Amino acid sequence: MSRRSAAALAVTASIAIVLAAVGGSAALGERPGPSAHPTIAPSFAAVATPATGAPILGGPTPTPASSSPYTFDDEFDGTSLSPIWQRDFSCCGDLAGFDPSLATVANGDLSLSVVQRDDGWYAYLIDTKGRFSQLYGTFEARIKIPSGDGLWPAFWGYSTDGRQAEIDTMEVCGGGAGASVLHNSVHWSDRGSASHLTRTVDLSQDFHVYAVDWQPDHITFSLDGRALWTFTDTSQIPSVPMPVILDLGVGGRFCGPADSTTPNGAQMLVDWVRVLP
Repeated sequence: MSRRSAAALAVTASIAIVLAAVGGSAALGERPGPSAHPTIAPSFAAVATPATGAPILGGPTPTPASSSPYTFDDEFDGTSLSPIWQRDFSCCGDLAGFDPSLATVANGDLSLSVVQRDDGWYAYLIDTKGRFSQLYGTFEARIKIPSGDGLWPAFWGYSTDGRQAEIDTMEVCGGGAGASVLHNSVHWSDRGSASHLTRTVDLSQDFHVYAVDWQPDHITFSLDGRALWTFTDTSQIPSVPMPVILDLGVGGRFCGPADSTTPNGAQMLVDWVRVLP
């Protein structure tokens, strides 16, 4: 994958830098990207793999009421994860393995945690592949990301029909200044990509609403209701249904390695996930 200079990040805080990278490539199954400094980092990601475990399930399936405007709405109000969430992908970072016990629901939030053990870092990814996918619409989530070198929180969608396509609604590198840079990306089937970086507040300090409005003629990314970037190349806008994917990765080329300061037990908290037609 091509990687552009991070020098353009030295701009005024709080709103956007448009840095597009078209025609980048990456080996399938990787999400490569920046080194120590956040850079444009398209991320062809997940190879579907059989899940080696499943999170603690038993919560109600998040089916919106008939009067609801949402096609999907999980408020994480119970004490266990709905069975609509499983792990169908292996991503992201430099992990020793996946542990389903690291996906929990309590106090109105989903928690995705990472832990360091003798043989390395463990994490968990959850997605709705095969249980909920949608072509076009608004996908949004209220999330608090963790801070720490090598931490890689993400909220995204990926094509599940064999054609490579991906929309990254939120990717952040949690270490240092990286926690103040939001990465948004669009990827299409020939492994081309376009990305945008927004320098903003330290996103690890509070919950924020990350959203994408995905339509046939545009894709608009927003943060806390403020539009950041609109992608309008209709020939490259993905046109295949995608599931919802949430994960907290550690290490790898995108955010760089974890180190001795990376908090063991770091958590990404998700208040809700909602999808509109």
